[in-house]
Amino acid sequence: MTSIVNALPQETLDEIVDLTAVLLAPPCYSPQILSTLIATSRYFQHRARTHLYRRINVAYRAIHDNSRLERVVDVFQTKRELASYVKELTIRYHLKDVTLEKAGTFDNIQDVSTHVRKGQALLTDLFGMLGRLEVVDIFHYPMAFKGYSLANVLWGEFEKPLVIALIGMLVGRSANTLNTLKVTGIQNFPLSVLFALHSLENLVFGPTGTVDDGETPVPDIVPWKLKSLFATCSSRFLRAHPSLVSTTYSQMTHLRLVFDQARSFVNGWDAINAASETLVALVIEHHADYRFPLLNAGEAKATSLKAFPHLRLLALTVFPLFSQWSSSDDIVAAAPTFLAKWLRECKFPQLQILDIVAYLPLPLSQYGAFVSDGIIKNEERWTNLAEAMASTEFLPQLAFVGLLVDADFVGVFAGDDDDDDELYEMQDRVEVLITQEIEDVFKNVMARDGVTLGRTGMVKSEPQYRDIMKGFGK
Repeated sequence: MTSIVNALPQETLDEIVDLTAVLLAPPCYSPQILSTLIATSRYFQHRARTHLYRRINVAYRAIHDNSRLERVVDVFQTKRELASYVKELTIRYHLKDVTLEKAGTFDNIQDVSTHVRKGQALLTDLFGMLGRLEVVDIFHYPMAFKGYSLANVLWGEFEKPLVIALIGMLVGRSANTLNTLKVTGIQNFPLSVLFALHSLENLVFGPTGTVDDGETPVPDIVPWKLKSLFATCSSRFLRAHPSLVSTTYSQMTHLRLVFDQARSFVNGWDAINAASETLVALVIEHHADYRFPLLNAGEAKATSLKAFPHLRLLALTVFPLFSQWSSSDDIVAAAPTFLAKWLRECKFPQLQILDIVAYLPLPLSQYGAFVSDGIIKNEERWTNLAEAMASTEFLPQLAFVGLLVDADFVGVFAGDDDDDDELYEMQDRVEVLITQEIEDVFKNVMARDGVTLGRTGMVKSEPQYRDIMKGFGK
């Protein structure tokens, strides 16, 4: 067997390994097969290692379990050359210096601290061995929770050896190769680190993350030519800058923005405006406040957008904050107020998928009025939106509409089991009512030839969606 293998051209052997890796892709993937090929002949070794070690995923399994991380570090310390095969790194770990944790955060702080410090020391060693990476996904996954939310970590709360090793890996050895960076749960991430990544094409900056410019001016030329971006509008690098149009957004195809602070909405519209000629997918998440409507806040920017010639997917999710709304009518109209106007005033010649999610926090005290008068059927702006979606004039290529109107009562306090049962029944009746109203208001959309109207979750199962979103944030 070995003699036959050795007689084959190296290109053929490489193709055998590549085919094996493809056929054994997840969920059937087994590294043992590739390891067997390495043992069969040294001519399989290099190619098989490019598949075996390309992706490293490190996540702690429990507070007291660093076993996975220990094995990974041990492998690379034993054979340092294997680290050079790693191109994609995913980290899910507690990154905060445990000495900064508040007393009482853990039941046994001494024991936990020992294991966390050991894990962070192992991460420091791992970062020190890796370089020329292409994809890095780093997620601060804390061992302590605040309510139901994950707690973020400040960049200054990293242990110094860990942050030095991380910067060395990202900037020192991967600045010219890293094309995708995902950052989640980290605040005050240095803008200088981002600007040092000259090959960056895909940037995912989670909605709770923030960027610290350190009072350092933005360089005259932003080094990126991003293809995809997920960020909040308040992110420092979204602010208007002379080089943004010509460089940062000139090749962008996928853009996901969180409109979370009214004073920074203009940054989001600047980004959309700069990328409008090339965008294929645009995802907007709006944390709505009736005092600062999404369209009015950047109306000059929004209405100046006359065409999205290549846009195939437009998604809007609206999260109204109940305490910041003057009336339930405004809450109900938050999503269609923006979309109905935008769809009519801009051109979307290639738009295939429109995905709308409207969360409606409604006062329980008005339950009777909702049941008798309806929720969306009498709201003119929902009717206007339905008319725009039904028209081939505005959306000639529309194929699928995902729509979720999720009404949830606020001002509800826990009671006894009977009260809970009654509340669930009321919630169910409202859901049935909304479903009926959607069918009525959007009947012309449903009747439009070639257009499917369904729940928003169905969108991701559509072949068009998978085709449009492939590689987004990879």
